[in-house]
Amino acid sequence: MALNVKLSEFRTRVRYWSDASTGGTSDHYASAEVDYRINKSIEALYDLLVQARGHEFYSATSAPMAVTSGVGSYPLPADFYQLVSVLLSASSQIYDVPTWTNRQKSQLLNDGISGGGGDPASLRYRVKATSLQFLPTPTGTGWTFTLDYIPRFTELTGPDDAFDGVNGWEEWAVLDCAMGMLAKDSDTEVYQMLGMKKAEVEARIKRLAPDRDAEHPERVQDVLGDFAGSDYGRGRRTTW
Repeated sequence: MALNVKLSEFRTRVRYWSDASTGGTSDHYASAEVDYRINKSIEALYDLLVQARGHEFYSATSAPMAVTSGVGSYPLPADFYQLVSVLLSASSQIYDVPTWTNRQKSQLLNDGISGGGGDPASLRYRVKATSLQFLPTPTGTGWTFTLDYIPRFTELTGPDDAFDGVNGWEEWAVLDCAMGMLAKDSDTEVYQMLGMKKAEVEARIKRLAPDRDAEHPERVQDVLGDFAGSDYGRGRRTTW
């Protein structure tokens, strides 16, 4: 369940911490600067949670992309940040498409020359700037790619715009923002106190965020396709 915290609440909490023992020094900050600092701190928290991974907190599934035969490059969604997985639907089968490395590029290009682009299990992808590139170039018809990806953080602008703090972890962003304001005001004592509180919240995030599904933790992935004869190996090539 999401714990959505509104921008108006962030403003109140940031001003509380930055005013804690300074006699209200943060009152001279314009609302625009406070909002800017809040968004930058939330953006840093967002990256911290994305880095923690586990079962992604902010993943979303894009609209399916229809495959055009002979086309190997497809634009990424406008809000794309980090890719989680690529699935290919072809001939009533679903394939987990692996990524390709530069060492594999020549072999994949040769596969394309020999007609490998018509085999769904032979396809590999790679994120290239603002597009997703497939090798060998797919030549099938009626195929569909589906991207599971983490979107970019969207800044909070209106007072009712909200950020999912998950389990009170938005306090990291609140403290980070308040520390920036205090540093500007040269309030060293309170700055150090908030730094300790921020470190405590960060330690809690790093300890708990990767294990969102505590009953079924993440497993080691078979990157070499050693189980090619089973369902785990479907859609993966075992030799090069």
